[in-house]
Amino acid sequence: MITVLIIFLVILLIVVGVILFVNIGVRFTMFTARTIIDTIKSPLSLFLIMCFIVVAILALIINQKSARDSSYAPSNDIPVTTEYKRSLPENKRTHFNTSETNTPTRETQEEPYQKTNEGEYKPNQSAQGNHNYIMDSRDGKTYKTVKLGNQVWMAENLNYETNGSYCYKDDPEKCAKYGRLYIWESALNACPVGWHLPAKEEYETLLGYVEKQEKETIEKIYRDLEEKYELDLRWGGYFLARDKDRYGFSVLPVDCDYWTATENDGNRAYNMFLDDMGFSSFWDSQKDHKSYVHCLRNP
Repeated sequence: MITVLIIFLVILLIVVGVILFVNIGVRFTMFTARTIIDTIKSPLSLFLIMCFIVVAILALIINQKSARDSSYAPSNDIPVTTEYKRSLPENKRTHFNTSETNTPTRETQEEPYQKTNEGEYKPNQSAQGNHNYIMDSRDGKTYKTVKLGNQVWMAENLNYETNGSYCYKDDPEKCAKYGRLYIWESALNACPVGWHLPAKEEYETLLGYVEKQEKETIEKIYRDLEEKYELDLRWGGYFLARDKDRYGFSVLPVDCDYWTATENDGNRAYNMFLDDMGFSSFWDSQKDHKSYVHCLRNP
C-alpha cells in the first residue's frame, strides 16, 4: 500500500512539473515569479496540489498505523496468557488459561493458602505477608486476621449483611471497600461463629499492647541517644502510633469509631474512637448510632 502511494505521489509531481513547464514556456527567460504564481493559482494546478497533500497525509497515517501495529505484535517467544482465578482461599482452585492458540486448557493449582486447625487460612511459603485468613461460612467472604499479643483480631471491617446494617451513603461499593455500619443491637450478633464483638476492656488490652510496643521503641531510641551519643534528653511521654496499620490492624484513613459490647446504660454503649492522627479514646453513644465492627476471636 505504501509503495502504491509513493508511486502515485511521483506521478503527481511529474504531472505538476509538466503543467508548470507548458504554462511557463520553454524559455528560461520567462521563469519569473509572476508566471510561477499565476500557474500555481490555476484550477488544475490547485487540484493537483490538493491531491498531492491528501495522498501525502494518507501515506503518513498508514505508515504510523503499520508501525504501531507491528510494535504490539506478540513475539513468538512469549506466550500470551490470560488467567481467570477465584479469590476465595480454597485449598485448590480451577481456572482456565487462554493461550495464543486460543485453546482453553483446564488446570488445577495449589492456592497460596492452607487451612489451619482453627478454621483460618494462612499463606503458603510462596505467598507474601504474615496475615492469616478466615472465611465466613454464612456468605463466603474472607477476612484477614492478625495476632496482637494474646488476641487474634479480624484485620478488616466486618461486611456481613444483616438487619440493622447499612452501607455508607447506601452505596454497595462502599460496603465492599470499607465494610458495613451497624447499630449496636445488630453489631452484638454480627460476628461469625467463634468470634465476638469485643468489649471495651478487650479494646483496652489491644491498645495497651500497641502502646507498650511503641513505648519500648521510643525509650530505646532515647536511651541510645543519651548513652551512646551523650545527649541529655528529657522524655515526657509518647504518642500512639500514627501509622494505624503498622500492626496489620486495618482501619480507615479517617476519623472512625467501632462498637464495643460494653453498655453504659440502657440506651447507650461505648465506641472505640480512632482519629486520623492515630489517637484513640472511648465515648458512649445512642445504640441506634451506626459504627463499624472489628471482630475478636473467642479465647
